[in-house]
Amino acid sequence: MDDPARIPPVDELAVAMEFNPGDLAANRQEQLSINQIEHLRRLQRRAVLIGVAGFLILTLLATIFLYIGQTGGGGILTLIGIFLTFCDAILVSMMARHWYRLSADIRDRAVVIRSGLLTRTLRRAGNSSQYLVGIGDVRFPVKKEAFRTFRHEALYTLYYAPHAHILLTAEPANV
Repeated sequence: MDDPARIPPVDELAVAMEFNPGDLAANRQEQLSINQIEHLRRLQRRAVLIGVAGFLILTLLATIFLYIGQTGGGGILTLIGIFLTFCDAILVSMMARHWYRLSADIRDRAVVIRSGLLTRTLRRAGNSSQYLVGIGDVRFPVKKEAFRTFRHEALYTLYYAPHAHILLTAEPANV
């Protein structure tokens, strides 16, 4: 079992967070690395695919409910169709906002650096858990393995994309 007082070196964080020394070196200069730009572009493509798939599915369902409601199926089906149309608009706007934030980070290629005492927070909702790390009022979701690698209330430096608010790299502050 890991010693809770031992702060893992950058190498262990790099494995858990999936970054390399080149990424960290670029982030120390407040810039995105080429690998990180490609990662943000993959996230952008994923947002577009999810948005398009959700749009098509919700549009089809809304059309079916509106059609059945208009051809004698009752007012409740028409209301369901209207509700699905609103849900469709909300989904598309959320995906578009995410895409634009990623675009701003790719365009600016800037990284925000935050140093201080790191806090680990575990949020549970039913059967799922969300693992968060942060400094001060800035929090980031991380994978379970990365969460376990960080030490609570130890000094760290976090590097993140400012618009999309994505944690890119981290290191113990005493490095």
